[in-house]
Amino acid sequence: MGVISDFDERLESILMDLGILKYFDFLEQSHVEGYSKPSAELYEAALKKAGTVDKAWHVGDDLEKDAFPGAQTILLDRKTVLETAHPKISTLTELHSLIQ
Repeated sequence: MGVISDFDERLESILMDLGILKYFDFLEQSHVEGYSKPSAELYEAALKKAGTVDKAWHVGDDLEKDAFPGAQTILLDRKTVLETAHPKISTLTELHSLIQ
């Protein structure tokens, strides 16, 4: 599991301070790669870092920035206001049952 982000160089330390960095195998950051979300190049770079996988999903909360070309997108819609054909969840606890 990894993070794809347009956030700046503080992301790693923020995730560390939150105590959740250990749950991610990689960070893919646009300021390092030179591509912004939702570029196919940034998503492909993340897939390379993930290594060999049977399935991949991108979970995000921004309909425009998190729907990467070629990605199986799941949108986190906490307020249930997004209109999209992509699968949606309102909490991250719903994710496990959706990807089974």
